[in-house]
Amino acid sequence: MGLRETLGTMKDLLSDLRHFTLFPRRYPALRGMGHDFWAGVVRRYRNAEKEIADADSPWFVIEWRDGGQELAFLRVLKGGFLSGRYPAIYRGFWPRRLSYSDFSRIEAIRAAF
Repeated sequence: MGLRETLGTMKDLLSDLRHFTLFPRRYPALRGMGHDFWAGVVRRYRNAEKEIADADSPWFVIEWRDGGQELAFLRVLKGGFLSGRYPAIYRGFWPRRLSYSDFSRIEAIRAAF
């Protein structure tokens, strides 16, 4: 990879960082849940990751298990500085990873527009 491609990649990363924001954790992490529960959470997380990565717009409505809904800016970062080796869902305008414990409280994610 040449200098021009590297600078282009850095420019793309910096332009993405303009759109992230920090959000506090909505719920405490769940404890004492079994393997089947977390396997289901991971499966739903991976499916949401694919839908978000394939969507045209980064705006989504998150539906929480408690019935609340919120509009969120979600991105999937793949193999970058922030996501590490694997893709990860980030939320907001500054990087905040949507972890499995956060995702366990989410009922559904749908495109907002």
